[in-house]
Formats: sequence, structure tokens, C-alpha cells
Amino acid sequence: MNRQDVHHIIHIVCLLMIACSIPLSNYVMSMGGIFLSVNWFLEWNWKKKWELLKANRLAVVLSAFFFICSLCLIKTDNWSIGLDNLLSKLPLLYTPIIMATSKPLEGKAQRIVIFGFICSVFFATIYSVIYLLNNDVVDIRDISVFISHIRFSLCIVLAIFLCGFISFNITHYSKITRTIFLLVSVWFVIYLFIAQTLTGISILIIASVFILFKMLLSRKKDFLRKIIIYSFSLLVLGFAAYATYIIYDYYSVKTPLKSQLESTTKEGNLYHHDLNSILENGSLVYLYVCEEELKTEWAKRSELTYNDSIETTIIRYLNSKGLRKDGEGIKALSDKDINNIEQGIANVDYSYGFGLKRSLYPLLFSFTLYEKYNKIDHSSILQRIELWKVGFQVIKTNVLFGVGIGDHKSAIDNQLIAQNSPLTYKKEMGCHNQFITYCLMGGVILLICFLFTLVYPFLENKNSHTILYQIFFIIIFFSLFTEDTLETQVGITLYAFFNSFLLFIFDNNKIANAGIKET
Repeated sequence: MNRQDVHHIIHIVCLLMIACSIPLSNYVMSMGGIFLSVNWFLEWNWKKKWELLKANRLAVVLSAFFFICSLCLIKTDNWSIGLDNLLSKLPLLYTPIIMATSKPLEGKAQRIVIFGFICSVFFATIYSVIYLLNNDVVDIRDISVFISHIRFSLCIVLAIFLCGFISFNITHYSKITRTIFLLVSVWFVIYLFIAQTLTGISILIIASVFILFKMLLSRKKDFLRKIIIYSFSLLVLGFAAYATYIIYDYYSVKTPLKSQLESTTKEGNLYHHDLNSILENGSLVYLYVCEEELKTEWAKRSELTYNDSIETTIIRYLNSKGLRKDGEGIKALSDKDINNIEQGIANVDYSYGFGLKRSLYPLLFSFTLYEKYNKIDHSSILQRIELWKVGFQVIKTNVLFGVGIGDHKSAIDNQLIAQNSPLTYKKEMGCHNQFITYCLMGGVILLICFLFTLVYPFLENKNSHTILYQIFFIIIFFSLFTEDTLETQVGITLYAFFNSFLLFIFDNNKIANAGIKET
């Protein structure tokens, strides 16, 4: 084994190290990037690397975006934050150059990298569920213990389609092996609903619809095409009808006349009725409220002190169960209900594992709060809309060159204060939209450059026309609308690593046929 063979083995190990660490560890991910770069540098075959790089315009374009981002330091006042942000984007520089100028990977090595990523995602999902079962989790996002729940959902969606690729493309695998990968992909889908990650679920649906229509266009048999179209249409209509019913049921309430309401509880205490109170689960929350009895009975059921915060949770929870907010209502609660309230769960439907109601009800409640009290604290969607509006206000005065790579978050904070926004108390939030964020950093110039790097692979590289790359593109592209995906280490590495891997290393024929013995 010569020196180049040793470097090639180290190269494969480093790729595997990065792939495995994306869903699990920022530290290992960084170390993998460092080892990969150092190993590439020590190979020392500079002439060959330079010739390969010159011949690969796409790798040059992708890596050049890092240097374009570095120009945004010119307008930056806060160089410390700016340099940190720029350094986090190093994967954009080294992954395309290294993968495009290194020795091509055999099919077996490519599979090892893909398997490593799938196994890491699988381990992280199992660990998260174990954590959920053994801890009192108030915010379901907390079960993503290794990385951000949204970035993790992107990893899961990618892993779902990688499992599907293996199941349907590597035909020489045994039926048992291919079925296992298919079952793992089903488990990943189930986990997305357990974790209630709307971003991941939405992107999964979009990518699935894309695959469906791609399959339909490739079908020659009209009968089969019609069956698929009709089945899918019925599925969509059924889903839409059920969602419409849930929304209608949530908001459909007839406000009663005050004379029609009972004035006293069974124990003879007075009820408080607020006919202008907020609506939830199809009823007015502050009807049939007797605070005196709530205090008394709550003290008998829980050691948690009764205060304004817990009172609101109790009243909403009782309302969601169709119970009156009095002593009889508290008595009707189970021990599990009491525990839910103690954990801050204000609606019994929030306590269910997963389901459409579980996903929609918090969103509908936040819309109700916004309509009634102009509050956006309870809704990540409404907060994002507010941040996007604020972002556009900043961009208006810095259209061409932005505010600098280190100052975009502080510019948002200052604009929130200037507009007296409800989000003034939150700091360093960013925009939660990658396109707006890049426009803030470097103006429309940086945004155009970024859009070019997204589109250029489809013009230059044949691998961009593979179904796997197109699915990966959908996953990343649609995440950019609601997240600053490329502003975290996990997000930038996920994008840079798999973008380069699928464009410069991935070979469908090698992966599908590796391991087949010649006869």
C-alpha cells in the first residue's frame, strides 16, 4: 500500500466521520472537516489537483461563494461576530474543492458514507424517543437532544429518501436487507410526527409530491397513471377535508346570551362569565369560571402553588375537556390531567403523541391570540412574519450592499426597537429566512450570487439531474424560506457536504452494482 492509498483511506474515514456527526455532534463534525482538509493538503499532488479544479467550473463557482461572503466584512462594524460567521461557512469552501479534486470513491465507499449517515440519524431518533419516554417533556422540541430540532428534521427527511434509494436501487441486496431499509424510512416518517416538526413534515410532503409527479411523467401506461393520479387526489382531498373540519370545529361557536348561563356552581358559589373571552376548541374559554373553587380543589390535587400562570393553564385545560372551570371540573380530572397541567400543558389535545389536531391547535390558538390581543409570542409562524417584515425594512435602506456579515442580527434588533415590535425583548434572533438574511449581509448582490450557486449545478453537472440530488435540493431550498439554514454549523455542513457529495462523488451505477461478482 503506497502513500496515496493511505491518504485515500483517510479521506474516506473523514467523509464518514462528517456524515455520521452531522445529526449528532458539532465538535466531531468540525474535527472531521479539519482532518479532511489536512489530509487533502498532505497528499501534496498539487499539479493534478489544480488541473482537476480548473476542469471543474462548478467546484470553482461553489467555493467562490465563500470569498464573496468574505467581502461582506467590508461593511461590518462588529468584526468579531463577522469573522465567526465567516468561519462557520468554511465548509462552503473546502467541501467542493476537496471532493472535486480527490480520487473518486468506489461504490462500496460511497455506500459506507450513506449508511453511516442513516445509522447516525436512526440512533438519534431512538435516543430522542427514549428521552421522551423517560422525562417530563413540556416542549416537544427538547427531545432533539443533539442538534436543533428543525435541522434534525432536515437530516431525517434526507435519510428517508436515502433509505428509499437503497431499497429500490440496490437490487442485488437481499429482500430482507431492502425491507429493513424501507422499514427504517417508515420509522423516520413516524418520528417526524412524534416530534411534530412542521418544517420537516411539510418538506417531506413536497418532496413526495415531486417524486410522484416525476414517476407519473415517466409512466407509459395510461391506466396505471390514472389510478395513481386518482388515488393521490383522493388522499389530498381527504386530508384537506379533515383539516377543514378540524378548523371549522375549532372556531364554530355560538355565543350564548348571558341570561341563558347558570349563575352559580353546584356548591352555590358565583360563576364569572366573560362573553368576550378568547375562543379555543370551539368554546369561549372564560365561561363558567369560579376562581374560589379552583383554588380550593387545586390545592387538594397538586402541590404546585396556585397563581395567575397556573390558573390560566387550568382554565384552558378544563375548557379543552369540555368541563366547567369550578370545583367539579377539577374533581373530574385524572391524575394524568393534573400532571399535564403541572407541566404547563394548557390543552388536552396538546398531550397527544401526534396527529393533525396536535399540530393545528397550537397554530390556531396563536392566530386567535393575534386577532384578539395582537400577541405573537405563542406562534413561531407569526414571529417569523414579523421578523421578515422587519428585515425588509432594514433592506430598504441597504439594498445594494447590505449591512455587513457581522451586523445583520443587531440591525434586526435595532429595527424591532424602532418599530416597538412585540419581539423587542428577543435578541439575536435573525430573520429565519436565508434569502432575507443574505440580502441583509450583502444586499441584492450577495443574494443574486447565492441564487446563482443554487441554480448553476443544474446547468453544469449531470449528477444534478439524478432524483436523489433533486430531492436534496428540495429539502434545502424549501427550508431556506422559514429558517436561516446556512447560519448554523449543522445547517451549513449538511448543505455543503451533501451538495458536494451528490454532485462530485455520487455515482448511481457504482453504488447500485458494487459488490456484484462478475461471472
